[in-house]
Amino acid sequence: MDLKLSGQKVLITGSSQGIGEGLAHAFAGEGCHLHLTARSAEKLEAMKGEIEAQHKVKVTTTAIDMTLSSAPEQIVADAGDVDVLINNAGVIPSGTIFDVGPEQWRQGWALKGFGYADMIRLVYPRMKAGGGGVILNNIGNGGEICDPQYIAGAAGNASIMAMTRALGGRSLDDNIRVVGVNPGPVDTSRIYNMLRKFAQNTLGDAARYPELLEKYPVPVYGPRNEPIATLTHPVSEGDQVTIPELGASFSVLDIPGHTRAHIAYYGAGALFCGDTLFACGCGRLFEGTAEQMYASLQKLRALPDETKLYCGHEYTLANIGFAKTVEPDNAALKQREARDRRLRAEGKPTLPSTLGEEKATNPFLRCLEPAVVESANKYLGARIADPVRVFAAIRDWKNRF
Repeated sequence: MDLKLSGQKVLITGSSQGIGEGLAHAFAGEGCHLHLTARSAEKLEAMKGEIEAQHKVKVTTTAIDMTLSSAPEQIVADAGDVDVLINNAGVIPSGTIFDVGPEQWRQGWALKGFGYADMIRLVYPRMKAGGGGVILNNIGNGGEICDPQYIAGAAGNASIMAMTRALGGRSLDDNIRVVGVNPGPVDTSRIYNMLRKFAQNTLGDAARYPELLEKYPVPVYGPRNEPIATLTHPVSEGDQVTIPELGASFSVLDIPGHTRAHIAYYGAGALFCGDTLFACGCGRLFEGTAEQMYASLQKLRALPDETKLYCGHEYTLANIGFAKTVEPDNAALKQREARDRRLRAEGKPTLPSTLGEEKATNPFLRCLEPAVVESANKYLGARIADPVRVFAAIRDWKNRF
């Protein structure tokens, strides 16, 4: 999707995990430059490296605790002028009015409520002087539901909703849109901490929190060999997943490499492969080995050419840029680049591709091709022919590309 945001600068607070991390990747995918803030310098640097490598945008960071009174001024000074501010930092403690003490309550509001206001107070005049912009407050539906088990959050979110409406009602006069979003429960560590507290208060045992998930009757399928407490249907290779509403069934494939227990779903002429195989690329080796990843890619390569490939991210053009370096004379790759550039220029996705197309253009599925082997040899400065070593070489090359 092309939202016509390319080249704009986005400041995201609380960006090292959860919704903030997801927003960073999404805006980078639209061609936006980013300024990211969070407490952890290590997490921010890891995100910066990954996003800049994938999207060719500029990422700057401020590692700071936003509960410090000087934090907003430092963040805005580091970020400079921005086109979009996303207020996302802040955790208001869960619990009843008797669970949340006065100091906890004040600390929660200091970061999320006052923190949002402090950032707006500093950024708004700079946006106005620059001709306008967008301020987005990530609030949460606690201000609408008003759950007594989240009373401080309900009150805090409701106040931010009111602030957003009040400011947004006049901000268009300055060509600034002030908007809020109220997401529901999100699959992050924070929601499970809240559920544990709810379970302690309502069921007498924090360990019974999975029972509360019955209020959200959504089946959750995932890898059997990962410790994901909220899975309702752990699956592994050989299992079948049927979705009656779609009239479709899918076979589960074990494809470790990107992570230790990564899985894929294959059926109805389609392959849903997450971050293992991308259009013209493949995932990094976070928990697995080159041997595992190569074997997993070969397993996917053996599927029919007409299989439609649905991967986890739209990284196609960046991946094609690397593939051209590996195989500069690949005619099919040149044709694919021309077509996919047209699609992106029209605001259309390049996905799904087909496995037949990947076999013709994706270097990670072509580790026996002489041109790919020769490029790997040049990168290493050594002679190799074993396809696993060729794969390992070009994967390392892509990491540094």
